[in-house]
Amino acid sequence: MYSLRRYLLWIVPALLCAGCSGSIGSSVAPPPPPPSPGPPFIAGHGTLAVIDVADPKSRKVRLFRPDSDQEFATIVSPGERYQPNSITFDHRGHLYVGVNDTNFPGKYTVSEFKVSNLERIREITDLPGWNRSSVVTDDQNYLYVNTKAFLGGDIK
Repeated sequence: MYSLRRYLLWIVPALLCAGCSGSIGSSVAPPPPPPSPGPPFIAGHGTLAVIDVADPKSRKVRLFRPDSDQEFATIVSPGERYQPNSITFDHRGHLYVGVNDTNFPGKYTVSEFKVSNLERIREITDLPGWNRSSVVTDDQNYLYVNTKAFLGGDIK
């Protein structure tokens, strides 16, 4: 019985070492993951647009692709006195940016962009200026602009 105990004391460590020794010099790095394609340049439904309010002097609208925290485009207002204050999308993939002219009496301008290529489609100008003007679309892609009249607000 003594020899069996002695025998097992040598067998168990030998088996453990034998299992370890085979992998010491033959470690192989796992294959790298397949490269994922970069996001397409074209944006569409799910695109996020935000007005940069952290720096009011920047006058920027930043655009982000769906499922990404990386900005892919920036729309900048045409001059220092112009401040974007309202944005909306319609169901066709168009972005509307309302820009307020901060000079008194100022004007309000709405620019329409095709999001897929950031082409400016049209501009609605000479609306009464007001820092609380806003733009919105409905489910039929009609654009509504809230502007200031002499008393109260008007929807154009």
